[in-house]
Amino acid sequence: MGNIVLLDDLTINKIAAGEVIERPASVVKELMENSIDAGATNITAEIKNGGITYIRITDNGKGILPDDMEIAFERHATSKIRSAKDLETVKSMGFRGEALASIAAIARVELISRTADSELGYKIVVEGGNIISKEVIGCPKGTTIIVENLFYNTPVRYKFLKKDFTETGYVEDAVTRIALVNPNISVKLINLGKNIINTNGSGDIVICKNKSNFNWEEAKIILTKYSKRSFATKTKEWAYYDVPFRIIGERLIKSSDENQIKDYKFFCFNGEPEFLFVASDRGTEHLKFDFFDKKWNRLPITNAHEHNMTLNKPQYFNEMLEIARKLSKPFPHVRVDLYEEENKVFFGELTFYHFGGFTKFEPDEWDYKLGEYFDLKSIQKKH
Repeated sequence: MGNIVLLDDLTINKIAAGEVIERPASVVKELMENSIDAGATNITAEIKNGGITYIRITDNGKGILPDDMEIAFERHATSKIRSAKDLETVKSMGFRGEALASIAAIARVELISRTADSELGYKIVVEGGNIISKEVIGCPKGTTIIVENLFYNTPVRYKFLKKDFTETGYVEDAVTRIALVNPNISVKLINLGKNIINTNGSGDIVICKNKSNFNWEEAKIILTKYSKRSFATKTKEWAYYDVPFRIIGERLIKSSDENQIKDYKFFCFNGEPEFLFVASDRGTEHLKFDFFDKKWNRLPITNAHEHNMTLNKPQYFNEMLEIARKLSKPFPHVRVDLYEEENKVFFGELTFYHFGGFTKFEPDEWDYKLGEYFDLKSIQKKH
């Protein structure tokens, strides 16, 4: 009998996984690129222990058909190409069909997905390359992939991983690169429940955490691309037609504790802040909106988000009201956004179009009540 043997599929997949998946950052990169190829506009990556024990990627892409979910874990199974001829024109981030198979061979993987045409989603669990379970479930459109215990069955690979904070740094670098080159996609990275990266997908933000290794050329490309966009035409925010493009540099404000910085948004009419809402836990899966009047009485308004029932009146609330009055005085209506951090008040922005004018206040009676703050007669007299 000869010395050369044909390896079994599991061994082949473990070897191949070492080529495709070097560390948790490789998993995050491969899965986020799959989300981009699926047309996602919102991608959230969540990790624990540097991604070694837990990675979760959630997107709002087109989803995966139930008939495709099992075969998606086979090597060289892909929806990106059909033949060798397609290699000449491929435009997707990935096309080899190796990522999912490689990850599933060395971890426990849970895949949940639903397409827009389906009422229900499908869930499949794979461990060490073997399908453990599959079931029909309810879930939002898009795909969620959970990867646990990376390299659990390849101890040699596991031994070469760095400490948790080092692996977290690799993941952060990978997500940052994806966010920078995809400015029109909302990208979030959450580590142990705390927001690390959060871009709004409007393409207008470049974050510099370290000047010594900041990629200026990449930033120039992003900002040049953004300079050609127009909110006046895209979202019909007509007041911006004659506003010239400008680049604004701001100091990055970080929270002084483990909580996310809260965003206080004051709705002002003719120079008077009438009500506000507070956005808390931004950049997490549990974004909360809470509405208050100018005396900090909670209002029964919902806006398709959870509520934070433990919110306390900010220390500098009265100062915020005065700032909002001064900034809004020249306008019939404007929203003034402020932050409270470092024992002072920071200015966020002024906007005449709350969420582009497309959001809805519920219940309907409050949509009407809030609209009554507009004094159309005074607007006609002034303009």
